[in-house]
Amino acid sequence: MKIFLTLWVTINSIAFIFYGSVLLVSKEPIIIVLLFGVISVGYGVLAFIRAISILVSVNPIKPVFVNVLGLIYFGLFVFGALDGGSFSGHEILGLVIAASFLAANWFALNKLARMRMPPNKSLSADTLTRAR
Repeated sequence: MKIFLTLWVTINSIAFIFYGSVLLVSKEPIIIVLLFGVISVGYGVLAFIRAISILVSVNPIKPVFVNVLGLIYFGLFVFGALDGGSFSGHEILGLVIAASFLAANWFALNKLARMRMPPNKSLSADTLTRAR
């Protein structure tokens, strides 16, 4: 299960990084598109770093940074969908897809954090000193 969740977060993060990179090198230098690209790349990188830190670190990165960037990403996505004034089925489908990927990534990161092995609290430095 841990391998599947790690692969999911990795693939999802790569998708966000790729999507943001495509927006950053687009021929439309509109400020909202550039900001959306930077937020997308930042979210992908932070989600990947959080997954790696959950797997290898004793004190993983706090989820607040990833959650805030995810909310900003979705807010900009909604803003971009509403900029035309009319709301079509394609925009609703885009919002549902974006929300589902963000939610799936959030659930996967939280599940990975809960699956992490807790440190052995019964073995302390004091116990090792008394053993000598």
